[in-house]
Amino acid sequence: KAELPQKKVVRLFSFSDMNRSVSNPGDRGEQMIAVKRIQPITAGEQKEEAMKEQLNYETFLKVANTISHSKEPEEVALMTVEGIKTALDIKGCALFLHNPVTDELKVAASYGLSDEYLNKGPLSALHSIAESLEDGPVAISDAINDPRLQYPEEARKEGISSILSVPIQVNQKTMGALRVYTSEPW
Repeated sequence: KAELPQKKVVRLFSFSDMNRSVSNPGDRGEQMIAVKRIQPITAGEQKEEAMKEQLNYETFLKVANTISHSKEPEEVALMTVEGIKTALDIKGCALFLHNPVTDELKVAASYGLSDEYLNKGPLSALHSIAESLEDGPVAISDAINDPRLQYPEEARKEGISSILSVPIQVNQKTMGALRVYTSEPW
């Protein structure tokens, strides 16, 4: 198992239920990274889990390196959604930017989602998991039957079971949302 760099303290935490609240990082400048973990049962599963953890660490380093060295916002956005999708082994991930004039969320980058799903229609910031832009992260465990979704039928066709929507904030101003999509219910 690779060791984390000594210069930056990073705390890994696991989760099995996205609805469970997670405490804030300590006041020592720590960063928190979500890593989905499954308890291994057999030796083969333990080896597979170790390989997944190594992949998660390598993906994190790749994304962090791109963010710190890239001057292209599009590249940073794409590497972020690809890294999250890969590290969490989920259906897809998308980064949306809020247009305050139209109150719509526009796709800035996505990975793992079909063009048909991404182009399903305008995504209203007022009708599509709207509370995540104002109140913070929102977990939707049943995407097809949840009234907070603007396009539940399209989610069903895409094979989406659950969604986590997290606001993107810069200087305490909400700029958009990062959404994580799973094909398995939480």
